[in-house]
Amino acid sequence: MRGERGSGLLLVLMIVVIAGFLVAAMVMSQATSIRRSALLIAHDRAVELLGGFEAWAGVVLRRDRGRGSTDNRAEDWARELAPVKTDSGTISGRIIDMQGRVNVNNLVLGNDALKKLTRERLLRLFDICGVEPLALVALEDWLDSDDEVRPMGAEADYYQEQGSLARPANRAVYDLSGLAYLRYMEPEGYSCLRGNISALPAATPVNVNTAGPRVLASLAAGVDVDAVDGMVPDDGFASMTDFLALDVWKDKGLTGAGLVLGSDFFLIRAEAVNGYGAWALESLVDRSHGVAVMRRAFFRGGRIEMKGESS
Repeated sequence: MRGERGSGLLLVLMIVVIAGFLVAAMVMSQATSIRRSALLIAHDRAVELLGGFEAWAGVVLRRDRGRGSTDNRAEDWARELAPVKTDSGTISGRIIDMQGRVNVNNLVLGNDALKKLTRERLLRLFDICGVEPLALVALEDWLDSDDEVRPMGAEADYYQEQGSLARPANRAVYDLSGLAYLRYMEPEGYSCLRGNISALPAATPVNVNTAGPRVLASLAAGVDVDAVDGMVPDDGFASMTDFLALDVWKDKGLTGAGLVLGSDFFLIRAEAVNGYGAWALESLVDRSHGVAVMRRAFFRGGRIEMKGESS
């Protein structure tokens, strides 16, 4: 009898233990489901906020175009929106003039004159950033539509032999990150370049009113970055004649070719933060006819740097 009672007690204990495990598993599963649901709600709310910022930025850019054809750093669109509290977290963002940079796609989308100007400016910019000049040859191979290797250049075979997963685009690019893998490109040089170059879907001139000192110094040979730092007033230049009349361009042979005072392409950057993380948005817009979104991408986490743009 005692053996039977002992066996029965052991069976009861085993059932209790198993039931405990089952209850714990159910509770854990329920908690996971609740967290997953909360995360989805947080994500959807963040996307709504980011979409709202994009719409607001579009209104700002459209209104700005109605006020005039020039663009400068004193205008409403150029003011960064510091984090604003919402019912679910914060939203912050900024609008960046992408024509204040040298557009690498000019090398394949521009006419012969603009291709030549862009090549010269990129060479100077590479020098300013400490990038090996031959990286420009690799860049031209990266962008051109053929697989013919330029002298000291690089096509797909080179990157494959190096064990790199990167491959030349063989067309105009839409994401600059691939250029970090160019032959001759070093991380420090790419870090310097990325805030001074762009990859736009059309050939574009440089807006001198919004260009940083490195881009301005790349416009003509023999110009020091320090000499042009702070040269452009916040409210910009009203005419190209005024810009070209500056002493720094004296005897440099600089003309207004490939230069403008207003822009069509802007990058909208925004970040929404709540208790479940951070979500970011990057939208490239074309303002030549209204405000049209050309590319849009959402990211989870710290993909976007709201400050610290290279200049």
